[in-house]
Amino acid sequence: MTIDDLLVKFKSLEKIDHNSEDEYLK
Repeated sequence: MTIDDLLVKFKSLEKIDHNSEDEYLK
């Protein structure tokens, strides 16, 4: 996995609403 792949993943996560993000972090 490259750094660019990670950046794309983070950008996708940012689009998710915070509630879903909180569930993902648990």
